[in-house]
Amino acid sequence: MLKGDPSEACRKRYEQKLDRINALESYMKGLSDEQLRGKTEELRGRVMKNAGEGDGPVDQKAVFTDDIVCEAFALVREGALRAIGLRPFDCQVIGGLVLHEGEIAEMG
Repeated sequence: MLKGDPSEACRKRYEQKLDRINALESYMKGLSDEQLRGKTEELRGRVMKNAGEGDGPVDQKAVFTDDIVCEAFALVREGALRAIGLRPFDCQVIGGLVLHEGEIAEMG
């Protein structure tokens, strides 16, 4: 017999990352549009550095560290707010995190 709400278990699994993303919100709001674009380039550079220059398979966990993932999601959230005037809800951010990890996310 299954116990508990699976949605609640998923939320708890990603709660720490979501808290880090939310904590970056005021920082991202303080950036100009140009600085926001620069932050994108900075993150891209960090990902490329982590990927290295080898020809072998890339370890996704090593490339997309939690720091990079949290900053990227905070950046996208702020970008969406500025571009279309809508701020993704926490549950949508969690859905994105689930998809980023290669899992299936069912959004209601």
